Amino acid sequence: RFTGWRFLPMAAPIIVTAFHFHNIIPSICEKLDWNPSLIRKTMLTGMVLGYVMNALWIQVAIGVLPLDTGPDSLVSAFGKNLPATVPMSATLHSTFFSVGALSFALIAIATSYIANGLGLTAFMEDMTANRFGMERRRVNVVLAFGPPLLVSLIYPQLFLEAINVVGGVGIVVLFGVLPSVIFIKGSRSRGARCLGLAILILFLVCFFLEIGQEAGMLNLRPDVEHWHPQLEHMQR
Repeated sequence: RFTGWRFLPMAAPIIVTAFHFHNIIPSICEKLDWNPSLIRKTMLTGMVLGYVMNALWIQVAIGVLPLDTGPDSLVSAFGKNLPATVPMSATLHSTFFSVGALSFALIAIATSYIANGLGLTAFMEDMTANRFGMERRRVNVVLAFGPPLLVSLIYPQLFLEAINVVGGVGIVVLFGVLPSVIFIKGSRSRGARCLGLAILILFLVCFFLEIGQEAGMLNLRPDVEHWHPQLEHMQR
């Protein structure tokens, strides 16, 4: 099995994006009647479940698919911009797996879209009501769901291309750096400040790594010997 930990920074924006839920925290607090204990348990349970599901899926995908051998390898799927479920279906020759993988992907996309849409709708309600004096839910729903839907129809590949910048810059700053600074300023004990500082440093590392990649200062590309033939064949 191939292991290259130095390529981990390439996955940092995706990891941050996969585990961010901060924009729906206000909705969670409202639905749970602002009960601190219940809110903490709910968010912790959600994070643990998400981590377990992602970890199991990565292990299964890496365990089933070869790295660079044949058309159903990880490198081949990467070059064709295909999810791992496509070569896995071809490798397993299982209709049940194909239907299950497609159903799971559809449910995952739908739940993520709805959850983020509800949080964005609440944000739109605050903006339109406080800034423009409008209290029409239909307008807020259109403002929340309309632009993302329009962009996805016009440019369906934008998500994959933008996720690095969004995850490595936008989400890191908005949901990582700024909350850490606020936490440090509001901390009353030395231990809490040290914890906040450690979290701040972690997010700053992700931020500067992404800036370095986007600016061309970092060359985080697979250069292991057995990657070259397959990648050169794809480029041709």
